[in-house]
Amino acid sequence: MVYVKNFPDERWGGRKKALVQAKQYRDSLLESLPPPLSRREFCDVLRSNNRSEITGVYRYAKSYQLQNGTIKKTSYWEASGPSGKANRPTRRSK
Repeated sequence: MVYVKNFPDERWGGRKKALVQAKQYRDSLLESLPPPLSRREFCDVLRSNNRSEITGVYRYAKSYQLQNGTIKKTSYWEASGPSGKANRPTRRSK
């Protein structure tokens, strides 16, 4: 769930006062919510569209056209997981 609340400058008497109100709202919201999931916990959640029934593993299929006009199809399983960085390591198997 995403929580959104606006703090217009005009309503709160200026930009700085609106910012103070926004920060107070954010802090009180964080105190009332359970702690966020770790990266590992988030990745371990089985998504409803997952057909392999294994988190981080999915079937990848694509088709492409060769220069002679032939359509080539390929498919493989792809496994991915968190690396602790912005990009994720990926391992592909045909």
